[in-house]
Amino acid sequence: MNNHFDEHMEDLEEYKSKFDNCDIPTKKEGYESLNRWVDNMHQANKGHGHNTFTKDMKDHLNAIDFKWEQYKGNDGYMEDLEAY
Repeated sequence: MNNHFDEHMEDLEEYKSKFDNCDIPTKKEGYESLNRWVDNMHQANKGHGHNTFTKDMKDHLNAIDFKWEQYKGNDGYMEDLEAY
C-alpha cells in the first residue's frame, strides 16, 4: 500500500481501540485530520475524489469493521427523526 494510507490506518486502529468504533465525529478535537481521511475513504469507495483506492485498502478497512455508511453525528439523527 502507501505510507499515507498506512499512517492513517494506524491512527484509525488506535482510535478504534480507544473508542471501540471508527465513527469519528467531525469536530472531535485532535482527530480532525483522521476525520477528513475517513471521509475521503468514503468518497473514494464511491468512486469520487482524487484518492487512490484499491481492493487491498478496502480489505484492510473491512478487517477493522469500518462502516461504509458515514457517521451522521447528532445532526444526522435529527434529519432521520424529521424524515420519520
